Amino acid sequence: MARKPTSKNSSDDFANVATFYVDQPAAVAYGVHVSKLTFGVSDNDESEYPRPIVTIVIPTTYLLRFVRDISERLEDPEFQENMKTALREALDDFEALDQKP
Repeated sequence: MARKPTSKNSSDDFANVATFYVDQPAAVAYGVHVSKLTFGVSDNDESEYPRPIVTIVIPTTYLLRFVRDISERLEDPEFQENMKTALREALDDFEALDQKP
């Protein structure tokens, strides 16, 4: 049974948490009390939709807070500049590979 932490999460709290790689949302179902988010991966075939990998059920009120938090973070100028810098550095690393003999 999951337990709610009594203080800020430590790295130990995440040691046994399942991790899933997903490419994109596959389905969303909104409800008054809970919402279901299904995420999937794109297979390298001709399918139009991602293959579902995991479904998360979350109280809709917390989903709304989560969406607001993500939106605020993505709109933050400092965050945007940090992301641009990280992407430029990654691109520089790839371009450096092309220049090796």
